[in-house]
Amino acid sequence: MIGDGKTQYGDYRTQIKRLQRLLNWALGENLQIDGIIGRRTREAVIAFEKQHHLIEDGLFGIKCLNAARKMKKVRI
Repeated sequence: MIGDGKTQYGDYRTQIKRLQRLLNWALGENLQIDGIIGRRTREAVIAFEKQHHLIEDGLFGIKCLNAARKMKKVRI
């Protein structure tokens, strides 16, 4: 392991915040952007997986990421 753990944890929380923003945008959710994977974030990940016909395990893995990359942002 490299680093003191605090930096890595901070990076992890940043990634979760990005995920929460994505889920808010993709699903019209209203998740708090706090960097914590709680019940609502897990439920939103499962909803995203269901929407994209992926295995519904609540883990935002590579297949979810690939599905997210294919999404187009619509300008209103």
